Amino acid sequence: FFKSAECFSKTRSAMAATFVDLLGDTLQTANGGVVRTTEALAGKKAVAIFFGAAWCASCKHLMSRLIRSYSDHLRAKGLEVVFISSDYTEEEFAAYVGGMPWLAVPWGERETKLGLRRRLELNVLPTLILLDDRGHVITRDARTALSEDPTGEEFPWRPDRIGCLLGRAAFIDGSGREVALEEIMRGKSVLFLLFSGGWSPPCTEFVSQLRESYLRHLRCQGVEVVYVSSDGDEQTFEETFAEMPWFAMRYSKNADLKLTYRLSATLGLDGIPALVVLDADLRPITREGCAALRADPRGERMPWYPPPIKDLADGPGQINEVRTLVVFCETQDAAQQQAIEQAMRPIAQAYLDRWRDADGGPLQFSFMVSKSVSAMGRRARRMAGLPEVRPMAHVHPLEEKQAFATEWICNGCGGTGDHWTERWRCSQGCDFNFCASCNDDAKKELELLPAVMALYDVRDDAAFYLAPPNIGITEASIKRFLEDFMGGALKRQLLSCG
Repeated sequence: FFKSAECFSKTRSAMAATFVDLLGDTLQTANGGVVRTTEALAGKKAVAIFFGAAWCASCKHLMSRLIRSYSDHLRAKGLEVVFISSDYTEEEFAAYVGGMPWLAVPWGERETKLGLRRRLELNVLPTLILLDDRGHVITRDARTALSEDPTGEEFPWRPDRIGCLLGRAAFIDGSGREVALEEIMRGKSVLFLLFSGGWSPPCTEFVSQLRESYLRHLRCQGVEVVYVSSDGDEQTFEETFAEMPWFAMRYSKNADLKLTYRLSATLGLDGIPALVVLDADLRPITREGCAALRADPRGERMPWYPPPIKDLADGPGQINEVRTLVVFCETQDAAQQQAIEQAMRPIAQAYLDRWRDADGGPLQFSFMVSKSVSAMGRRARRMAGLPEVRPMAHVHPLEEKQAFATEWICNGCGGTGDHWTERWRCSQGCDFNFCASCNDDAKKELELLPAVMALYDVRDDAAFYLAPPNIGITEASIKRFLEDFMGGALKRQLLSCG
């Protein structure tokens, strides 16, 4: 008994410490009173963090639904709600909180609210995020869960695993015959989930590329595809699916569409087309199947496990969707660049593994390195106000060319050229171009610059954060940088549109 009591006490203490760290020592009640966080949340099964504001019409709509469900059902089932305000004035905050039957982080706790927004990756209002009794995220989309289950029959709304969701789905082949998932996966090692819609031109274009790769290369490599439809009606679905040589989730306006939405939400998808790659155990490999297919249409690098660190010279990666740590080290020598990547790799891999273990969903951080002077790297530097780096000479000699009526892109500055612009192109046939300015700059001696570490949070109104200069890029300094970001200790700055 004493051992059990000791374990329970430790669990309660850990829970209290977690929520105090997240929400502060005290919380405000609707009547303006103050209660200790440890006492207010003791014994709660789950805590909903409600980000909103009085000026937000959608927030008011969500609040009215949440009040009904909380008062009639969810409070009795162990839910507590904590409101995080984005109001402009204390008067607005006080009036808004006065109509809520739950708690709020006090108006003056600015750093606490800022830290919560960073930790829980707030992007839009309103947002309702559900945490368990240890402060771990149960679902980031509790708003939808509340809408679908207002009485809390399935509370606390733990997301299903991908395999469980697919196990509840119905599938058909091209003839309309229902097939089991086991039949689809028989002899296959990789499953593509194709989220698409026949009404979307980008989807139509991508499906055409996927069809060719599937028929010519991927099918014989153990790949199968399932179409997950975003079509507006069953007739459009049938017309779209008729052109596809693979399987589909059955289309229905009721349960199947609800299942489609849950699958998309579990995987953290934001739009279409999207191609999610799963392994034979239905665990996610990558959400970036569209980009992977375009880069490797023959499937020579299947099954496209994402590298933990990507090179900015190869493109922006997920920098527009995911908080991305970038280390700029263009002027460091090869040994220094290798040491930087070795320091980044275990941290980056840990976040990737965590994403896979959680069955997909949003990736907390992605990691990139800028080792060579590229158009993408120079643009990222400019937008963060970092020192410019001159373009490096190409590995082959360049020769002046006329572009005629074709457009081309300078590999140094990213500018677009046309037949009026002086153009220097690789003499050995590489797809490499310099404008006149970059060609001249590449002939100058390269200025040595220290490595710089930056965190881009584009979805947070184009925010970015810089590590202290000259700290050295080590595994310890990277961890400290991310911890400081999560704790709200870094200066938030805004990217320029340069």
